[in-house]
Amino acid sequence: MAVMMAAAATAAATVYPPYDFYPYLADSTDNPPLNYTKVCEPGRTGEANASYVVVVTEIAGGSTAVPDTWPSRFPSYTAKFGSDFTASLTKPTGKKDAAGNDLQVWQDYVAGTDPTDVNDVFRATVTMSGGTPVVSWTPVLSAAEAARRTYTILGRQSLLTGDWAVVPSGQEANYNFFKVTVKMK
Repeated sequence: MAVMMAAAATAAATVYPPYDFYPYLADSTDNPPLNYTKVCEPGRTGEANASYVVVVTEIAGGSTAVPDTWPSRFPSYTAKFGSDFTASLTKPTGKKDAAGNDLQVWQDYVAGTDPTDVNDVFRATVTMSGGTPVVSWTPVLSAAEAARRTYTILGRQSLLTGDWAVVPSGQEANYNFFKVTVKMK
């Protein structure tokens, strides 16, 4: 049996050293407001020198079939969410999206994360390689699991003008803001 779930959510993105990072709240035209992390190259400080940003990761909905065998991967699933499989899929996991909304169990299935572990989240990162941003994400799933999902890197040059656009491979340097989405195929 599989249960179909439909909705959309976002999960906060995180970026790691060696770069300097500081939080930045997007302008009010983003609905809901998204939390951004600015990235400064080593040795540069201050907002004026921020060069690239990872935005949020997005766990996209649509009709998502969650196999009823999936919870058996997590020993504490039933204790945390109950034995009614269908009802458990819409229960909050204790994780929040960038707007502070609860993430639901089915969103962990889409993201490939453990719903029983609040620290296991879909997370985007940006690093610099030869002066070019490299966008990546975790978790890194097996080839078979990753093949069941579509990951998309979106970019913007400005948060004040323009729309999110798919970032062509090798064109990351043309964007200052990024968003990574995942959805089931």
